Amino acid sequence: MDMDLNQNKRHFLVIAAAARGARFFIKKALEQGHNVTGLCRADSDTGALSRLKKLLKETELTPNDGQSNVIVGKLKAKNSNILDAQTYKTILDENLTIDAIVCFVGAPTTLKGQYSRKLQLYTKTYTAMTDGMKISRWVETFVHGSSGSEGIPGQHKYLKLPANYKLKWLLEKIFLQMQKKMV
Repeated sequence: MDMDLNQNKRHFLVIAAAARGARFFIKKALEQGHNVTGLCRADSDTGALSRLKKLLKETELTPNDGQSNVIVGKLKAKNSNILDAQTYKTILDENLTIDAIVCFVGAPTTLKGQYSRKLQLYTKTYTAMTDGMKISRWVETFVHGSSGSEGIPGQHKYLKLPANYKLKWLLEKIFLQMQKKMV
């Protein structure tokens, strides 16, 4: 059954749009005719859009997925503080077509950062999102979690860790947990 793309068209606000998982999501959404406003770090909104376009160009979806790889949705990008409720209020007030927020905020890449009791990135981001929606309007919200793997799903027999993640860190954590249980 062929669906009219405009009938079910969405406009996603994507937080941490430069994250690996976000890039796959954005590219697929744009190909399906949805619009995306992405928040990513850059020196300006123009810089954010340039950065995101470059990353999307380098992002390859699963080969032979039957899609044409033609971008039909509209892409916007902003360099905004994701930890500030005013960011979400302003964006939602100025873009009434945005009907969903998709958050791809990820864990720090260092082991010390990942296990820090002071890590508040998730809490501060989700608090800012909900506080911003409270003073603007509520939209459907999705939060993405990631194990931090690389490669095209189904193409590799084993999970591949990101280049900046050292297997030693994982093994040390496992052995520390085992030691604690033995004592």
